[in-house]
Amino acid sequence: MPVVTLSRQYASGVADIAPRVAAQLDADLIDHQLINEVAQRLGVPEDVVTEHDERGDSPITALVNALRVSYPDASSLPDLIEPPGIVPDLSNRAYVQVVEQIIQEAARADNVVIVGRGSQFVLRNHPRTLHVHVFAPVDIRIERVMAEQKVNRHDAERAVRDFDGARARYARHFYHADWGQSQNYHLLINTGAIERDKAADLIVVAARMIVP
Repeated sequence: MPVVTLSRQYASGVADIAPRVAAQLDADLIDHQLINEVAQRLGVPEDVVTEHDERGDSPITALVNALRVSYPDASSLPDLIEPPGIVPDLSNRAYVQVVEQIIQEAARADNVVIVGRGSQFVLRNHPRTLHVHVFAPVDIRIERVMAEQKVNRHDAERAVRDFDGARARYARHFYHADWGQSQNYHLLINTGAIERDKAADLIVVAARMIVP
């Protein structure tokens, strides 16, 4: 069975699409629960891990500022710093290395749908993997955020800009890659033009073409 990675712009609909794809492929889905797994492996609270998540669930400025730190040696061992107090601080390197480990372990099962977290770059050379990028025009995404989160246009515009920016920085900082470049994907889907259920169907068809 195939491995599917789902990269996405903020408010492009992957929260609805990913479970549908996983259900149709009878595959495991790795998304939010990855935070819990990383926290358990590193022995830190989930909220500490969330601050480093490329989804930007924490205040976006915390993630953006963290990703400005330079780590010239990408192969260096993860470091877990213990500051004064009872809550440990988590380095970017520790977070990313554990995330990569979880992604690689999941991919070995050859039947998984992985949302974000640079999985398209971690598994770029993995066989039988379909890399998908889901996007939509910015105006449509802003309207979705306003409707779904009950916020004004200014806040919706800021959310779209900041979440997309955080994901782009994550890919650029840790993988020296352009998150939005089409060459990183096998399939690009515009949910501004294609309904989410149809988008899920397209991904499933493409995945089954890779592994009948």
